[in-house]
Amino acid sequence: MWSTLVNIARLRGSPADLPASANNLYKLVLLDLIVSAVASAQAGQMLLAQTVFALGLHLGLIWLILRQFGKPERFVQTATAWFGVDLLLTLLLLPMLAFIAQYAGVEPVPASAQMMVSLLMVISLWMLLAFGHIFRSALEMPLLVGVLIALSMLIAQLMIVSLIFGGPTLE
Repeated sequence: MWSTLVNIARLRGSPADLPASANNLYKLVLLDLIVSAVASAQAGQMLLAQTVFALGLHLGLIWLILRQFGKPERFVQTATAWFGVDLLLTLLLLPMLAFIAQYAGVEPVPASAQMMVSLLMVISLWMLLAFGHIFRSALEMPLLVGVLIALSMLIAQLMIVSLIFGGPTLE
């Protein structure tokens, strides 16, 4: 399963290459929950209820999108691909975030931290592209449409979680 997830993250595989195993999906969601809890603790926050809600919302949005496009039977494989790719790339991002956090409030920001921020942005954009690839494959649409669906889903999730749990304001 892991090599398939790496291929999907590299835009070379599709969710259809994964087994339709609810057990694999549950394991990946649980691992994602643990990694998210570690990341929020590393950032000095403990947002377990918010994280659990966001993961559930994420599953619901994937199901809703697939249902809307007439492909609900692809839910388990699509969600498994999404959470697997998210987990792999988040594990790659965590050390970078820890490195960058050391320099919060430091002026001038060292070149190594600036470079790490740039790398973090590149990987984050790649993650969005990989999520778009997952939707492209699951919905049989062009990559741009898949990326727009993935981006819309992430924005909707961020807005809903912020409305329910509060979030940063633009004041």
